[in-house]
Amino acid sequence: VCENVARVAAAGALRPLVSVAGSGSTPAREHAVQALRWLATGHAAALIDAGGVTALLSALKAGTEASYAAIALREVVSTEAAEIAAAEVELPLLEVVRTGSDAAAVAAAGILRALASIEGRVRQTLGEQGAVVCMVDLMRRGGQEASEEVAGVLEHLAGSGAEAHIIEAGGVELLVAASQQGGPRAQEAAAAALLHVSATEAGRAAVAAGGGGGVVVQLARSDDVATRDEAAAALHSMAEAGQQQALVSAGGVAVLVELAQSSSTTSQEHAASALQLLIGEHRSAIVEAGGIEALVSVCHQGNSAAQAAAVVVLHEVAAEEGARIAAAGGIEALVGLLGSSDPQVVEHAVAALAALVCENVARVAAAGALRPLVSVAGSGSTPAREHAVQALRWLATGHAAALIDAGGVTALLSALKAGTEASYAAIALREVVSTEAAEIAAAEVELPLLEVVRTGSDAAAVAAAGILRALASIEGRVRQTLGEQGAVVCMVDLMRRGGQEASEEVAGVLEHLAGSGAEAHIIEAGGVELLVAASQQGGPRAQEAAAAALLHVSATEAGRAAVAAGGGGGVVVQLARSDDVATRDEAAAALHSMAEAGQQQALVSAGGVAVLVELAQSSSTTSQEHAASALQLLIGEHRSAIVEAGGIEAL
Repeated sequence: VCENVARVAAAGALRPLVSVAGSGSTPAREHAVQALRWLATGHAAALIDAGGVTALLSALKAGTEASYAAIALREVVSTEAAEIAAAEVELPLLEVVRTGSDAAAVAAAGILRALASIEGRVRQTLGEQGAVVCMVDLMRRGGQEASEEVAGVLEHLAGSGAEAHIIEAGGVELLVAASQQGGPRAQEAAAAALLHVSATEAGRAAVAAGGGGGVVVQLARSDDVATRDEAAAALHSMAEAGQQQALVSAGGVAVLVELAQSSSTTSQEHAASALQLLIGEHRSAIVEAGGIEALVSVCHQGNSAAQAAAVVVLHEVAAEEGARIAAAGGIEALVGLLGSSDPQVVEHAVAALAALVCENVARVAAAGALRPLVSVAGSGSTPAREHAVQALRWLATGHAAALIDAGGVTALLSALKAGTEASYAAIALREVVSTEAAEIAAAEVELPLLEVVRTGSDAAAVAAAGILRALASIEGRVRQTLGEQGAVVCMVDLMRRGGQEASEEVAGVLEHLAGSGAEAHIIEAGGVELLVAASQQGGPRAQEAAAAALLHVSATEAGRAAVAAGGGGGVVVQLARSDDVATRDEAAAALHSMAEAGQQQALVSAGGVAVLVELAQSSSTTSQEHAASALQLLIGEHRSAIVEAGGIEAL
C-alpha cells in the first residue's frame, strides 16, 4: 500500500480493512492497521466514515501495531476532519493513557498533543482536571518520550485556562525538569508551558518554587520575538508577585537589562517595569548589569509605559549614580520627559534632575531645562514643584538672565509664598538679585517679597527678608522703594515677631536703608530698640548689621535721641573701638552728635568718656576732631571723668 495508496483506496479497501482491523486474527489485524496507517493520509474523512477511528483506537489500546495505529490517528486529527474525529477520540485516548501499556499511552499522548493544538471545544474537554491529571501522571511514570508528548499537550492547555489544574497536579516541577533535561522538543514545549503558567499569580509562585525562573530567563533570550515578549511578561509578573529573589538568582537582572534595549516595545515595557520593582533591593545588581544605560535609552526612545517605569529607576539611583546617568545621556532624556502628559513621569523626571543638577548645572541648562522647570515649578504636582524649585536654585547661578526671561522669578516668588521649598526658592531669588540682572529682577520682586514678609509663614518671611537684604545693598531706585514707610514697618514687625534668623536678615535690610534716608521711618516704627537688642544679643552677623544701622540712625538729632533712649549708646561706644578706621570715624561722629544733642549723660553712662579720650589720640584726623569736640561739650559737667580717663594728656 505504501507505494499504491490511491489505487488501494480506489479499489474499495478501506471498509474491509477496517473490518479486519477490528475482528480479524491477530496477524490479520496487525497488517490491516499497517495498511490503514498509509491510507489515513489523504483519506481521513473516508476512514472516519468507515468506522476506522474506533478500530484504530482498539488496536492502539490492545497494542496491535500501536505505533502504526497512532500514526494513522494522528494523521486523522491533523486534517480538516479533526473536529469530527475529536469527538470520537478524546476520552478513549485518555483511557489509553490511563490504562494502556507505556508504549500505547505515549502514542495516545502524541495524538492528544495534535488534538490539543486545536482551539475551542477540544481544548476545553482536554483541559478538564481529570485529563490534566492523567497527562501529568504519564509524565511522572513515563520516560523521555512520554515527557516530550505530555509537555506538548500541557503547552497548549496551559494557554487555555488549565494553568491551575497543572499546578494542582504537580505538573510545574515535571515541566521544569523536562525543560532542563528533556530532549529538544520536550525542552521547547515544557518551557512554553511554563511561560503560560507564569501568567497567573499562583503560576508565578509555582514556577519560582519549582526552580523554573531560569527557564523563563533562557526563553527571554530566544531568537523569536513573540517568545521574548512572552518571557518578558512572565519575568515582569514574577517581580510583581514577590518572586524577586528567585528571579534575580536565576540571572534575571541581566536579561531584563537586555530586554529593556530590545526593539520590541512589549519587551521594553515589561523589562523596565520589572526593573522598577527590583530597584529597591537589587540596585547594585541592576547598575552593574548596565541598567542605567539601558533605562536612559528607554527614556529616549521607549513608549510611554516603558518610560514611566524607567524614569522611576533613574530617580531612585540619581543621588548615587548621577555621573553615570549623565555620561549615558540621561540629563537630556530627563529634560525631554518634563514635557510628558503623565504627571507621574514629570514628577520622577524632575526629582532625578534635582538630584543631578548641582554637579551638572551647565549641561542641564544647555539641555533646555529652564523653561520646562519653571513651568513645573508653577503648575506641577506638589512633589514636582518642590523638586523643580530645588533644581532652579542651582540653575540661578550663572543663568539669572535666562531664568528671568523664562518667567522664573514669578514661579519662585509663588513657591516662596506657598512655602514650597522656600529655602531653595529664596536662594535662587537671592542669586538672581545679586547678579547683573538684579535691577531687572528688582522691579518684579520688591513688593511681592514684602507681601511674603507680611503674610507668609515665618520661614517664608525670613527667606524673603534675606532676599530683600541683598536687594537693599543696591543703591538707587531699589532702596528708594524699600525705604518707604510701609516697607520699614513691615521689616520691623518681622524683627519683632521672628527669632534670631529674622533679626539677622531684617538688621541687614535696615543697615542699608538707615544710610539712605529711612532713619525717621525706622525710629517711628520702633526699630531702634530692636536694633539695640540685636546688637547686644543677636548672632555675629545680626550684631554687626544692627550696630551699623544704629550708627546711621545716629546721624540725625532724632536718631541720636532714639539711640540714647533705647540704650544704644553702648553700641556706638563699642563701634568706636572697631579695627576699621571708617567705622571708628562714623562712631566718633555719632558720639559727637550725641554730646551735641544733649545726650551727654547717656553717653557718659555708656563709657563714652574713655573711648573719646582714645579717639582723641587716633591717627585719624576725623576721629580726633569729633572726639575733641565731644570732650569740649562734656567738660562742663563731667570734668573729673575726663581728667581721670587721661583726657588732659590726650588733648
